[in-house]
Amino acid sequence: MEANLYKQGFYSSSGTVLQRKISHKGDMYLNLFLRDFGRVWVTAYGSAKGKVRFGGGTEPLTWGRYQLYRGTDRFSLKSVEVVDDMWPLRKNSNSLRISARMIRLVRHHLPPDQPDDKLLAILYWNTVLIARGCPPEIAEWRFMWRWLDSWGLAPSLRYCTACGAELDEALWDENGLFCPRCSIDRNGLRLKKRDLLFLLKMSISSFQELLENRLKEDPEISRLYSSVSGRLADILDLRT
Repeated sequence: MEANLYKQGFYSSSGTVLQRKISHKGDMYLNLFLRDFGRVWVTAYGSAKGKVRFGGGTEPLTWGRYQLYRGTDRFSLKSVEVVDDMWPLRKNSNSLRISARMIRLVRHHLPPDQPDDKLLAILYWNTVLIARGCPPEIAEWRFMWRWLDSWGLAPSLRYCTACGAELDEALWDENGLFCPRCSIDRNGLRLKKRDLLFLLKMSISSFQELLENRLKEDPEISRLYSSVSGRLADILDLRT
């Protein structure tokens, strides 16, 4: 929805803070990702000087219900009800770093004023996974995979991009995943059968299944997931 199509008046929606900026006048500018709105800029007048206080509701990664007023040319923030402050993320530097990277990707690739409630839910539940102890690299992969799958951009983890053969091992380059026969002259990330099966399992496992499995952080697994999440980020860079 285009920003100029919003009528003047009060609005309410739930979502999260992607970015916060402070002006020299003491106003706060919030880039919010909201249900039914998508990514919008909202002004919290005087809040940086303490004239109006919104508590932790203006912190990036905080989830809440936002009461807005649409004036002649912009939204202003009237109140915030914090629903989930994601405080556990802030106790672990790696969890915070990867969660911040996730919202930065949304900010960079989601066009403004374009509602995407499915992506909003994908972001929320995978951030919750990190907050509840799931290895951040695995939650990031799950977030990235489900995001690209919802946009029709995710490459197949089951079949070769070139010949359609079922993958046992694969090479992943900028064009997709290729079987050993089709990847002879290609350079990229090589994945063993075990890696492919694990990536597929983590991408389709439910929220509850991942919590119940009590996955532990492992340096080797973390490196693998960081690499494959980077590949998905490259797809976004190329196609959005």
